[in-house]
Amino acid sequence: MSSEESPDLSTAIKLLANAIIGALIGCFIAAAYLVTTPVMEVTFLPDQIEPAMHYVLKGRTAGGDSWKYKATELQGGKSEVTFLETDMNRWASSFSTDYPEEKPSIYLEPQRPIFRLEGDKLLISAAAETGFGAWHKLVILSLEGDFVPDAGALQVEPDKFYIGSLRLPGPVKDFVWKRISRAYILDDEFQSLWSSIESANIHESQLILTAK
Repeated sequence: MSSEESPDLSTAIKLLANAIIGALIGCFIAAAYLVTTPVMEVTFLPDQIEPAMHYVLKGRTAGGDSWKYKATELQGGKSEVTFLETDMNRWASSFSTDYPEEKPSIYLEPQRPIFRLEGDKLLISAAAETGFGAWHKLVILSLEGDFVPDAGALQVEPDKFYIGSLRLPGPVKDFVWKRISRAYILDDEFQSLWSSIESANIHESQLILTAK
């Protein structure tokens, strides 16, 4: 092959750049498709599961204020108290958010979280408004994780995190979750309770809180 027939360095760089851009566009389209693909919110997994469907186990939200009495017991000196997911979702009903009226070009604004205790797993889901330019849509966020100590307080650390049907990879998952979790404003009563807890363990669909 003569030198005239061999592609020069500039042509090779252009081909490589075009390939990279094409791959990035393909990844963006695939991600957008998964984000906008509807998920199935259920209280129990059906006997026949559709392989392509992402199922979100939704927690029970009905319940009274028994969590307040349990919190009083914990703060009053009781070393261990057991909470149900209905107690946790009564907590969550006091959470609030403060989003700006003027939206940025890309945004994700989750609403009230719903907790689910499934065996030894912590599941959380929330509806979220998302936007990209002039495009707006309501999607479902969902995660599976656990409580871990962080800077003297317990935090939720996700093992899996989804936006719609899109599962976020590790570094992206951690970045997005930190931004989302900071958006919630917790009332003083909840913060006082949470600061008095040493550990939170999930066992047989119950949350066992141990005081400091």
